[in-house]
Amino acid sequence: MNDAPDTWRPWSLRDHLAEGDPAASRARAEARFREVDPQVLAWVGREPAEPGHEPGHEPGHEPGPLAGAPLGVKDVVDLAGVPTRCGSALRADAPPATEDAAIVTAWRRAGAVPVGKTVTTEFAYFSPGPTRNPARPGHTPGGSSSGSAAAVASGQVPLAIGAQTAGSVTRPAAYCGVASLVMTPGRFPTRGVVGLSPTLDAHGVLTATVADLAHAWAALDPTEGRYAAPPPPLLPRRVLLWHPHGIGEVDAGMTAGVDHVARLLADRGVDVDTLPADDLDRELVAAHRTVMAVEAARERPAEVAAADRLSAPLAELLRTGAALHDEERLAALA
Repeated sequence: MNDAPDTWRPWSLRDHLAEGDPAASRARAEARFREVDPQVLAWVGREPAEPGHEPGHEPGHEPGPLAGAPLGVKDVVDLAGVPTRCGSALRADAPPATEDAAIVTAWRRAGAVPVGKTVTTEFAYFSPGPTRNPARPGHTPGGSSSGSAAAVASGQVPLAIGAQTAGSVTRPAAYCGVASLVMTPGRFPTRGVVGLSPTLDAHGVLTATVADLAHAWAALDPTEGRYAAPPPPLLPRRVLLWHPHGIGEVDAGMTAGVDHVARLLADRGVDVDTLPADDLDRELVAAHRTVMAVEAARERPAEVAAADRLSAPLAELLRTGAALHDEERLAALA
């Protein structure tokens, strides 16, 4: 971004690894936090560890391939010793989590060091938090992983955890100008994550670049191999091109950009198939909403009972789900 503001300065994970100094990276993270977060507001709270005593980095222990990379943790994900408030007044008095979520444990094992909790929309749904977009001040950072995306985009951490049920990782990454990856549901346990829909909930990770994602993913899942250098570009063999029809407004520039990428892929021998302009996309969106609503009402009974204290969009989702039957959820899944 040639006209990017000072708040937009993504910190490459590869730069952290090249420097090879976890203490210096931690100091850099804290300095950048003090410099820009009063404007960005990406964090619920910072939890600085005592130097030399970060979990997973005790003397005599291998620090892991991520070598002490500072990590932001979305505030629907349990971090031991820190409350999980889910961006909601209903959890203002939540006690500290007694243990890490399974995905936090996995990132620690890979060598990342959590430095705090990042802002989420209320229960990872639509009600926005205070976070601002580092790339475009005055514009939304996207949700629900708004704090994680903004923390990476502003260079406060090179790595952050997100969670996605309906665009909650990919959207804020796109809005804030960083890269993201959504993991296949079931690849890692969701234990310790306050979710909405067991069928649709997925872990996510945000970094400065796609190459950084490759390093992070290889460290998190060693079966994927580890990259000493950026991996060679790999082209898919087949891509499905989809334009929404009657679902919502899409900027003409975005449509042109997607079509341009499709042409580039086709020129390189990739089979590009186009989803026909029929009702399938609308049916899929409606089915997604049904599954999410029914499962959210089932997963969050306490919040259903206190719906009048929730944001209007979340209250509507939970009330809608509570009024539906499981047969409707099964039909939507089918």
